[in-house]
Amino acid sequence: MNYIERLNIFYGFVIEDNRLRSIHISMYLGLFQLWNKNRFENPVDIVRKEVMLLSRIGSTHSYYKTIKDLHEWGYIEYIPSKNPLRNSVLHMIILVDSSKQIQPIEEKQSFTNMIQKSLKKMLHSDYKPESKPNTKERSIFIPPTEQSIKDFFRSIESTDKEASRFFNHYTSNGWLVGGKSPMFDWQASARKWTSNTTNIRSTAKLNQNKKYDEPL
Repeated sequence: MNYIERLNIFYGFVIEDNRLRSIHISMYLGLFQLWNKNRFENPVDIVRKEVMLLSRIGSTHSYYKTIKDLHEWGYIEYIPSKNPLRNSVLHMIILVDSSKQIQPIEEKQSFTNMIQKSLKKMLHSDYKPESKPNTKERSIFIPPTEQSIKDFFRSIESTDKEASRFFNHYTSNGWLVGGKSPMFDWQASARKWTSNTTNIRSTAKLNQNKKYDEPL
């Protein structure tokens, strides 16, 4: 297995595949390093924390989304483990160049020429990035106003006080879910907020009514 040849072929895909973002490239290189340590043999046992460290990915949500993308797009085959005592398994797909044949770089278009060709195409006045109809992108999150939150809380039979607590909490932490992941659906988070509040109040009420002098 030729290490340089494998990377050159992958970067050929990076140039042509507009779905790939920096986080996908970073994760692929991290997985490639683990594959290299396994002497380019499949399957490869992987540990999430190790892959996140090699890829410089700090969010668990981003990790799972990125590895799922690479799996669905045919760069890897990811088999998650449902057993906490076992590692997940990964198969690195053998990528081939556009001619479906791996030949020495000097006999075919070199990696440098591929980049130059791509740059010339981008600099052309009529160039537009190719769209990928199957690519799914999340819309940009716009924080709601306090009034809109109050209106929503009333619609789910909650109070303005809880709506203000919800608004102040997430405004102070930058609208992060769990303090780490960016929020995408504030209404879903609001429903969870009211559900948790109801559970806490029910527990507190039970504790108040409990008679501790009675035998168990």
